[in-house]
Amino acid sequence: MNYVIGSGPAGISAAVALVNAGQPVTIIDGGINLEPERRALIDTLQKSNRDSWSAESLSSFKDCFSPDPKGVQVKYVYGSDFPYRDVQSHIAVTANDVGQVAPSLAIGGFSNVWGAAVLPFLGTDISDWPVTIDALKPHYEAVLRFMQIAGIQDELANLFPLYTDYIHELRRPPQALSIAARFEKNKESLRRSGFVFGAPRLAVRTGKTIAEPAQFSEPPVNDCIACGMCMYGCPYELIYSSMHTLRQLTRNRLCTHMPDVIIDKITEHDTGLTIAAHSRKDRRNLELSCERIFLGAGAIASTKILMESMQLQNEQITLKASEYFLLPMLSLLNAAEAREEGGQGLAQLFIECIDNSLCLHPAHLQLYTYSDLYYKAFANKLRFLGPLAHYAAITLAHRFCIIQGYLHSNESSEITGRLANGQLNLQGIPNKSARRKITDIAVRLLKLSKQTGFVPLLPLMQVGLPGDGRHIGGSFPMSAQPGKLQSDCLGRPFGFKNLHVVDATVFPSIPASTITFTAMANAHRIASEVLASI
Repeated sequence: MNYVIGSGPAGISAAVALVNAGQPVTIIDGGINLEPERRALIDTLQKSNRDSWSAESLSSFKDCFSPDPKGVQVKYVYGSDFPYRDVQSHIAVTANDVGQVAPSLAIGGFSNVWGAAVLPFLGTDISDWPVTIDALKPHYEAVLRFMQIAGIQDELANLFPLYTDYIHELRRPPQALSIAARFEKNKESLRRSGFVFGAPRLAVRTGKTIAEPAQFSEPPVNDCIACGMCMYGCPYELIYSSMHTLRQLTRNRLCTHMPDVIIDKITEHDTGLTIAAHSRKDRRNLELSCERIFLGAGAIASTKILMESMQLQNEQITLKASEYFLLPMLSLLNAAEAREEGGQGLAQLFIECIDNSLCLHPAHLQLYTYSDLYYKAFANKLRFLGPLAHYAAITLAHRFCIIQGYLHSNESSEITGRLANGQLNLQGIPNKSARRKITDIAVRLLKLSKQTGFVPLLPLMQVGLPGDGRHIGGSFPMSAQPGKLQSDCLGRPFGFKNLHVVDATVFPSIPASTITFTAMANAHRIASEVLASI
């Protein structure tokens, strides 16, 4: 029997590879799910016309958000905090000078709240990996057979291949299209200045028929209607969650789902593997036995499980992180019409900064234009203006947009970890040069304001703590010749034969572009190559 620990994107990708090969698999996770009353509301909205959606129904999704100009500190989904719930009472982790890195016990993990951006890594960015981009290529393609993406064939595809012929285009709001048109008009000068851009690639399903139906993915009941609810939770569930694929997998007789189980430790012996675990609901101890394990609980949870399993008490490990930052901007183009015309509320432009004078590795930037969250943030800050606050907030929100950016981990802060008395203690190690590089990028964009159509607001720039943005991993990195605290190319930590780590825990480095897509591809690769070697 194969066990997959974790139902997030990496664990589910490994499970897909196993089931496709005819292998039985049991998927274990913490089992926390959306509250039944919120689930019922989603079902009601899906069956009704948008014009009949009540303000009361939508406010139940929106009211928990408390945005400010620094961003949304905790991203809820459908008004629920279920992806973050109960973690500390089951997985003992403390963090100092570290961003929001706590693991998730939810079914589907953080794919319930992610931004759905799916860009592969560049081959040059993983030159320190023992796995090449060519080895990942068929597994990027395999992932896109069960996860649909929206995007277009554009200049960005020359750098970052699409890996599928079956894509669809999402409607973007007018402000985003105007900015993209200005970028296109000035693309030669922008390229000379180190910037390449393109339409976003997003893991968003379509209700329309596509040439190749997605495997292990539920068809949506509707197509995108550009309702602007993306950040709160898509009423039609078009934004991919690995929970969608899990539901399809468990309809296959080869796949079983075992929720509400927390993994504590794994022991390998001559006849297989033994898992020490406990029930999330009543805390009773559990013991499970199997032949092979694919561990995809997320970088923090997987690291703690491995350190407990390898008895690494008081020994230091290092987690790599991709430096995260937010750069607010004022658009030269008014977005007043965006409120009426609508559009998807996820990333609306990808911008890659490729200039060795700024960064040794490309930086990845995602542009977000008008959102009613901006209005809420400004209205809250400007309430001292009394009746004028509404008009001032509207004016600012119509021209406000944000860049969310990342650096390669080789140019970013790190996180160290030590296990002591069952608790994983994390400590952020800032990289001062990372802030300088981010500032240099922002200043370069300021000089290019006429070409881009927006003015960066440098005083409002926010550089996150180590780990913010959740692009972390690398505590047990893959190596062609692994030693202690490393893994081989099949994700096996030193000393293990049948335990395979399939999430970003085994990444030797964390490139700036989106992490989830490659975590899925690498997990599918590991599971496929393990089966081929048996």
